[in-house]
Amino acid sequence: MLQPTEPRNGAFFHQRLAVPHELAPFAHHFWYVHWDAGSATPGRAETFPHPSCYLIFEHDLERPIDDPCVLRGAEVAGVTTGKFSRAMAGHGRVFGLKFTSGGLRPFLKTGVFALTDRVVAAQEIFGSDVLTLAMQIRRLDDATAMAARLADFLAQRLPAPDPDALLATRLVDTILHDAAIGTVEALASESGLGIRALQRLFKSYVGVSPKWVIRRFRLHELLFRLNSGGPFDGAQIALDLGYADQAHLINDFRKLAGCAPTEYLRRVARLKNCRS
Repeated sequence: MLQPTEPRNGAFFHQRLAVPHELAPFAHHFWYVHWDAGSATPGRAETFPHPSCYLIFEHDLERPIDDPCVLRGAEVAGVTTGKFSRAMAGHGRVFGLKFTSGGLRPFLKTGVFALTDRVVAAQEIFGSDVLTLAMQIRRLDDATAMAARLADFLAQRLPAPDPDALLATRLVDTILHDAAIGTVEALASESGLGIRALQRLFKSYVGVSPKWVIRRFRLHELLFRLNSGGPFDGAQIALDLGYADQAHLINDFRKLAGCAPTEYLRRVARLKNCRS
């Protein structure tokens, strides 16, 4: 997370819920966000997204429950390669499912790369029944009940097992948890696949290249260190994260965050001072 998610002086709630066993090969978790900014200054949520796709149901709670616009709140979002940013104004909520990195592909007729940096209507993938599901979820007030309803919907539409989907998920998890995987060559050695085979697998099942996934997770690690409050040694961190030098690390971070790591540290310090 780059910036505070709660509306200033407003109410904000975030929750994650586990998926049932039958959905585990396809999804990480359900998630729920509810905010009520009232007349307060809107907050802004900004993140470095993970290499995941999402099924999303967004509701403007200031609209009547039977407003037809509710049906347009059912969407599938592909991997976002840039920074995700949105204002959190008014009174609203979002409920969704985070797919594993290879988990959406078995539901599709084409590669996940076709959704990269795109958001499409959920019925394009899950059919018109998803609009009925969207209205049912809109009428629920409890995230656990929403999760149960969505789990039941997907359980009736689970695709056949896909070994390549599981492989893609496993390789992305390997990048996340093994700091020694700093290059595509290292991932190829770990996986036993050739570099071209890796690239084809990631394009079809993840939606981005293995190099992009490696860089993104290393930037997540940098964010964690910047927010930890510890000393910042740019040269050492660049080395730890597999960068050729500090300049490349700073350049990657600036492209996404819009500022250098040192400026981000100053923003974090100002934010902590405002909250104290």
